[in-house]
Amino acid sequence: MSDNFLDMSPLQLKQLVFGRVHVEAVNSSRLPEDPWAPTFDLSDVLIQASIDVFPQKSDNDKLMRYVVVVVFRIPNAEDEEVVAPYTVDVEAQALIEMAAVEDEKRGENLVRVNGGSMIIGAIREQVTQLTARSVYGPLTLPTLRILPQSE
Repeated sequence: MSDNFLDMSPLQLKQLVFGRVHVEAVNSSRLPEDPWAPTFDLSDVLIQASIDVFPQKSDNDKLMRYVVVVVFRIPNAEDEEVVAPYTVDVEAQALIEMAAVEDEKRGENLVRVNGGSMIIGAIREQVTQLTARSVYGPLTLPTLRILPQSE
């Protein structure tokens, strides 16, 4: 499966499941006059996310296994000045396998950044699908950059 620009990643997403999916249209006077989600600017909206990495036992010395849990929220709290058209609260978790590395901390950081990015991409897709036929139109979550944890 190799081509000039494609190769197998050392990180493989084996399974992804959603533990919680809550997306709700906001009914608030704090919404702008035109809250159409496809053109809504989320840059001033509070976005919360957490990523937890849990190493798992592996029967294979060449592979490391991790469960990665991502919680993504747009809470639209009462004290927030700017609210998004939808309140979002999603939790997803994935089983990820990675080629074994000598430095365990470095391996967990790779899984946190790259695995977390894969999961957030799946959350983005789920939210867009759920809001596609909703009152404010489809919401595409912003692309986020996950920073490695300092060592």
